[in-house]
Amino acid sequence: MASPLSFDEQKIDQLSEQILVALYEAGDWLKTRELARRTGVDMDSRNRISYRRREHLSPAGLVVTRQSPDYTGDAPEPPVEYRLTEDGRHWVKWNRDDLATPANNQEVLDRLDELEEQVETLQGTVDEKFGEVGQLEQKKRYLEGVVEDEREKLADEIEEMQEKHENKVEKAEKHRYQAKRSAEKAEEALEEQNPWAEIGAKMKGMAEDSEESVKRELRHNDLSNLRDEINELEQTVEDIQAEHEAMEELIKKSQSETDDDSGGLLTRLMGDW
Repeated sequence: MASPLSFDEQKIDQLSEQILVALYEAGDWLKTRELARRTGVDMDSRNRISYRRREHLSPAGLVVTRQSPDYTGDAPEPPVEYRLTEDGRHWVKWNRDDLATPANNQEVLDRLDELEEQVETLQGTVDEKFGEVGQLEQKKRYLEGVVEDEREKLADEIEEMQEKHENKVEKAEKHRYQAKRSAEKAEEALEEQNPWAEIGAKMKGMAEDSEESVKRELRHNDLSNLRDEINELEQTVEDIQAEHEAMEELIKKSQSETDDDSGGLLTRLMGDW
């Protein structure tokens, strides 16, 4: 069975031969780490194996890969496993004597074990850092939520304060208007309570009654009683004059009290203002 791998352009170099032999001897799937250990490849250079598989061995139909089925999610990416195809096993079997043998030097194997431990340590550190980053991201989201809540709370408080201020201004304007109306009503009441018109009407009525009484008496009494009537009229006039003076005094007193009451009312209104 002719194989295209026998051609030089296929670049089946020594490492590619070692990979094929290691997979043939394993007879099953091998993880990249184990394949590197068996071929003597430094763990830091494992990409050399993946490169030869990707560029030469898989396109030639000799090797297949898969993601490890026992991956638990501890590492960032699942490990890759390698295995020979049926054509790959036949080809290695036919060309076994001409293929390079994987390294079996104990010193190399010990070095690989040491490097494997270092890689595991580094992997643990990486996983730990990933955990810390996850915690920081979670804390960041929590703080962002707290800040957003505080921002909304502050906005609500500012809006409430503005509404209270507007209500106070509205109430102050209402009180000012009511005080102004009260002052106007007080002035109107003072004007309506002016006693001069009532007193003048009363005096006019008394004078008219006295005049009518004199006329009536003159018509019914004779001249002999005229002097007595005149004296009585004079006394009546004096009484009217005395009552007039008393009324004037009452007017002055009423005016004084009205002024005092008006001043007190205006003072209270100004205080409310």
